[in-house]
Amino acid sequence: MLFSIRTAADAQATSRIVEHFAMRSLLPEMVRAIRDGDTLQIEIELHDLDEVSAAIIAEKMRSSVLVDEVSLTSSVGGR
Repeated sequence: MLFSIRTAADAQATSRIVEHFAMRSLLPEMVRAIRDGDTLQIEIELHDLDEVSAAIIAEKMRSSVLVDEVSLTSSVGGR
């Protein structure tokens, strides 16, 4: 599953997003954050995560004041 998250460019944004996975003892295969002016684009790839769990995590991310948008796509080549 690939999470694409757009947040405010805030020093705490990346750690707050990754914390959603750490609280569930999930270790992503890839985490990437790119700053573009006042926004931060974060991509997180996690294999072996079912769609229901991914949707729950995405909804929790959306409730953060720093998060502007969260989208989910099935990972290419995912397990």
